[in-house]
Amino acid sequence: MTDLFHRQPFQRLPEELVQDVLERLSHRDHAAFSLASHWCYQAAIPVIWRDVTLQDRLTEHEDDSEDHHDDTPLLRKLLIIATKPTIGAAVQALTHRCHLPTPDVREELRKRPFSGMMLSPDTRTTKLIQLAVKNMPNVHTLRIVFGHPNINDALVRSFFDRNRTPSIRHLWLENCRISAAWEYTINRSSLAVPLHLDFSGLQSIRLRRLPLRSTYSQDWPAGPQLVYSRFPSTNRTMRDELGNSCKRTGEYERVRNGFRFVNRCDDNIYRTLAQEMNLPPEVAECEPGTSDEERAELAARRHLIDIDWLVEQQPEYLNHFPHHHEIPSSAQVALGLLHSCSATLTNLCLDSVLTKPLKTDMQADLLKWHDMFERFFSLRFPHLRSFQARTDFVQDESLPRIYLLDYSELLHKRTSGNTSTGPSLCALDFMEAHPNLQCLAWPLDRFFASTNSNPAIAARVEAVTDKLGPTLVDLRVNAKSGQWQQQPKKMESVHDQEARRRRFITDFAANMTQVQRIKIEGGVPRDESREILRALHRCSLSKIVIAGVESPVGNTWGAGGEELVESLDHLDDFDTSTLQAEHADSIHAIGSQPLSPPAANFTFTPVYGWPPGPPMLHTLASFYASTLKELKLCGPLGAPHCHALESLTLTMWLPTEFEERHRGDDIIGSWLDARNARDATLSLLSVRSSYEGDDEEGGWDEVVASKYAPVSLAAWVTEYIGSLLSERAKAREGGVNVRVRMHVGDGPGIFDIDMRIAKDGAKGVDVCLGFTGPREEFEVERRMGKLRSRRWFGRGASLIWRQTQGLRNRGS
Repeated sequence: MTDLFHRQPFQRLPEELVQDVLERLSHRDHAAFSLASHWCYQAAIPVIWRDVTLQDRLTEHEDDSEDHHDDTPLLRKLLIIATKPTIGAAVQALTHRCHLPTPDVREELRKRPFSGMMLSPDTRTTKLIQLAVKNMPNVHTLRIVFGHPNINDALVRSFFDRNRTPSIRHLWLENCRISAAWEYTINRSSLAVPLHLDFSGLQSIRLRRLPLRSTYSQDWPAGPQLVYSRFPSTNRTMRDELGNSCKRTGEYERVRNGFRFVNRCDDNIYRTLAQEMNLPPEVAECEPGTSDEERAELAARRHLIDIDWLVEQQPEYLNHFPHHHEIPSSAQVALGLLHSCSATLTNLCLDSVLTKPLKTDMQADLLKWHDMFERFFSLRFPHLRSFQARTDFVQDESLPRIYLLDYSELLHKRTSGNTSTGPSLCALDFMEAHPNLQCLAWPLDRFFASTNSNPAIAARVEAVTDKLGPTLVDLRVNAKSGQWQQQPKKMESVHDQEARRRRFITDFAANMTQVQRIKIEGGVPRDESREILRALHRCSLSKIVIAGVESPVGNTWGAGGEELVESLDHLDDFDTSTLQAEHADSIHAIGSQPLSPPAANFTFTPVYGWPPGPPMLHTLASFYASTLKELKLCGPLGAPHCHALESLTLTMWLPTEFEERHRGDDIIGSWLDARNARDATLSLLSVRSSYEGDDEEGGWDEVVASKYAPVSLAAWVTEYIGSLLSERAKAREGGVNVRVRMHVGDGPGIFDIDMRIAKDGAKGVDVCLGFTGPREEFEVERRMGKLRSRRWFGRGASLIWRQTQGLRNRGS
């Protein structure tokens, strides 16, 4: 009682309220709070250590050498967790990633084997990971995003050790390779990691932008491969101009010599760590006692069992592996993983995985590719609620002729040994076995074949759509081609794809009744996007996302971009010749007219083409203005009729020409520098020194400070977009969240500025309540926020299920 009386008021609060207050503070505030007293330290631990990121860094040494992947920051965290069980018990989510941005999807992804033997090869690191994992019994989420392969392997084999009490419920794998080191059981390991794994208990799995090949040899890209290393050499500049330590995997002798540099770096790292804190005996005793040359040799061939490539390069290494056997492919390992957790899996996302064989002229490889999909669709997940398979930009993500609700055309092996193409209903069988899906993502043109279904399965297809109608709440579709910019060369293919897309609209979308969120992306023609929304007229859509090659709200630049070209004379780098004209008179005449909601007895009949008529937003608002809360479009117009709107995302193009020069790099540089107050002076100096002739009034530095400064952009967006938003929506507490995605001049980068636009009741004007940005995709806070907020991944998925069950029960 005396102790309670002497406590400060904040200390007397229940622990739940203390944690609630702390969660609202920034990470910097958490660190400062933890240093105030012993009580503050104890109270802050659960918040500070709840979500841990293990990330390396670039280090410049005094001898002018550079370690492009210095593990010191992540090793410090692992040491703290390994030596302080209280802190380890507070960790609930663990993310491992490289400090460099992930590979570019279009140019770099398909060239990546995600190997990187030089990254984190020290045996002490592996042992430290094992010790840290033992002290983290409450981790429920493991994310590996472009992580170092050796750390990836150690984390997976340590967390899913069969002798460990299972705790991981959510697994996120992105830009990494599902290697043979993750196989359910391995015979031996040079690192003394667990040999037997147990993936049971997993509820969410997300595989994103990684190879999932059916043949092990094709896990390795053909031709030159891009592998990050720590050995200082520069022969190719990566997307961010930071990952310039790139090695071609064929340069084996240079790679082996590079390990000498790597081992020296690791020795220095552990020597420094030993001076800062006591290393656990298991780690200190792991220090290799062999020569530098022997350590380099060991590290270079120390994959757990993943050595086929090494044997191909240097056949004499086979002598080191007397128990060598056929290595499973990434697809085989992944299928084994899915099978082992099938009893508990509820959410599965395959996002832009690379499955297509590198050599499509090899019949055996094609057969294995088709067989991989048949094996996948033979799996059964009794509790599956979300199934997402997304294709994106590159050809390697293509699917064989698989149709989700129709006959698929797959290769089969005859008893004679030959192969033949035959019909398969494996995908339809899969959909029949999972009738309770609430979230579905699938390519738009792969639901149905181009011709009507065989009468023999028509009843089965109708039964599937009837069951999904009242259960599906999230729907996401995409198409790689379809818009006029992306048409394939063969006309018969154009008509075939069009027929398949339109069958989805009439035979699937029109039967849905409970969809709340729809996302249409890729090369979906805008008339078909419009008809998808009209087909869902029985649903109360709260979120609509339309993103593709064409702006779904229309072309405001005129035919061939003539209106834009007239106002900006320096667009030589842009091809605007393919832009189509709009029916401007009809848009202006009808767009301002009252909405036209569908009648109570409305029957959907598709109307294709883009004749003179109301703009897309008018149609969208006519159907969903009363329920729409979040809208994401590639276009500059707003939503004045949508009174329930809470979030709006638009894409705009930001001109950067000044005195006949594109200056996007300088604008982006000023944004990046302005994030840190101490760099403000440097930012101003760099602008002035770059353009000495612009010092007169109205020069480039003044333009940057006035026109392109973040606060100026926020004010412009508030004035421009605010006038197009619903007055009722802006008057609501907190206003409307608006995100503008800016394509900066001629550069490929997209920067977002987020703000809240509200109505000042006293003055009757639009105001910005606060803004963040501009931020690029890989900005730390934005990246982590995206990881933590995925709707059908992690604990949020369980909350969604409970909410929808409650709504369904009240409805019944």
